[in-house]
Amino acid sequence: MRTFVSMIALLFWCGGCATYEYDLVRPQELARHVGGQPQALQVEPLIYHLQSYDNRLVMQIQNPTADPVMLRGDQSTIVDPAGQSHPLRSQTIAPGSFIKLIFPPIIPRIERSGPSIGIGIGYGRHVACPEPQYLAVYEDSALYWDWDGQTDAKINLVYERAGQPFAHSFIFHRKKM
Repeated sequence: MRTFVSMIALLFWCGGCATYEYDLVRPQELARHVGGQPQALQVEPLIYHLQSYDNRLVMQIQNPTADPVMLRGDQSTIVDPAGQSHPLRSQTIAPGSFIKLIFPPIIPRIERSGPSIGIGIGYGRHVACPEPQYLAVYEDSALYWDWDGQTDAKINLVYERAGQPFAHSFIFHRKKM
């Protein structure tokens, strides 16, 4: 019996969903594998902390300088594996702080929370607020994209510091583990 339970557990463990990690392939002099452990990468004047989490590439961009650094989203681009360009949002990185970018971006979802009473299928009434709730959501769908399979994405980040522009470009390969 114990062997049977062990075999079932092994099947669930081995038969789960595929996990993905990333390889930084360009610039070549910075090439490295990005897995579950954070990787620090200094590209003057910023420090990138890279990590794979839940099949996504997480990039924390740290500003160790005394000046604010602006990520110019209007000039930065992400080229997805299908070759489509996607914009980024502009963000200021205050001195001594960081911003976080997640690739592919997580699509925001709106869900009802709190208790509700449901009758039948597809009908429910929110107890705390019995009146209808209307939500207006406007989001630029070009911000969101998928990163499927073992493919490459190009990330071109344009910054501005003290009125001077600079850019960092990367190519990451998504790798099945």
